[in-house]
Order: sequence, then C-alpha cells, then structure tokens
Amino acid sequence: MGRELDLKDAASRAQIWGDLWLLFAVQGLPVLILLGYFLLGLRSPVALFPYGLLWGLNVFLLAVRSALCLAIAPSYDRTNASGKWLFWLSPLADPLAFLRILISALNQPTQWRGRKYS
Repeated sequence: MGRELDLKDAASRAQIWGDLWLLFAVQGLPVLILLGYFLLGLRSPVALFPYGLLWGLNVFLLAVRSALCLAIAPSYDRTNASGKWLFWLSPLADPLAFLRILISALNQPTQWRGRKYS
C-alpha cells in the first residue's frame, strides 16, 4: 500500500483498487461481519467450518484493531475530554472511515494550489 492512498495521480488504477480492496477487507468488513453474526443469531459459528473460519478471521482482525487502540491510547490527552470512553468505540467507525476513503479515491481533483485541471 502506498504512503498516501489519496494520491491518485501517483499510483496506477490497479494499485488504487488493490489498496481499496485491502483496506475494505481488513478494516471495513470485520465489524460488519461480526455484527451480522450477532444480529442474525448465529451464536456458534465455529460449528460451520467456512463460516467459523470467517468468524475467527474477523475476530482476529478486530482484536488487532483493538490492540492498536490500546497501543495509541497513551498518545492522547483525554483528561479534560467529555465522553472519554468513546475512544474505545473507534473500531466501530472503521466501515464509515473506509466509505469516506472510497469516496475520496473516486473523486478526481480539479484544483490544487490554485492550479486548475480539466
């Protein structure tokens, strides 16, 4: 993945779509898949092999994301913040963050530093 996904003119279309797919698979989907399991009432997904594997992979990805929250938590000064606990819910916003990155990647820039492009 490139340093900046939004640099559309610095990467090929295939690379941008590959980066978007990877981001969707590891950040956008895990929360949605696990919510789907719980909302559809699939309490023991391990019994069904392919679905159990899917469930386990997404639990692992969400655990990694939560571990990252734990790792970066000391970097933020939340002493005077209201709703300090909302920081721990940030993995739930990952599908929306992916959607915003997708929209940004699909839009072509028409202006940069005063220069207009057609």
